[in-house]
Parts: sequence; structure tokens; C-alpha cells
Amino acid sequence: MSDTQENDAQNSDTKNVGDGDTKSEHIQLKVVGQDGNEVHFRVKKTTELGKLKRSYSERVVSKNVK
Repeated sequence: MSDTQENDAQNSDTKNVGDGDTKSEHIQLKVVGQDGNEVHFRVKKTTELGKLKRSYSERVVSKNVK
């Protein structure tokens, strides 16, 4: 098997997201604000925390503006 085929095989294993899949590339997070509002995220394990925090603040602000 060539290196490319090996990498493709490994990537296909990690892309499947399921309830019992320990090789998944994503995690699901639920952020509960002080006001009790819940915001759900599905992010890659390599996503920086700062990016998640910015996304959360943008969602909270957009809800309050409406």
C-alpha cells in the first residue's frame, strides 16, 4: 500500500463520528451561560480555545441584539 493510500485509510477512520466512536475527529460541547442559555458546538479536537470563545461571544451578542 502506498503512503497516500495509507493516509487516506487512516483519515477515513477518523472522519466517522458516532456515539461510541473513540477515533472521532470532533467533539461536541455545550456551553451554558449565566442566564441559563445553552449553546452547542461541534468542533475539531485541534480547534483553538480562543476561536471557540470568539464564536460563543458572537452568538450571544447576536441573540441579544435581535
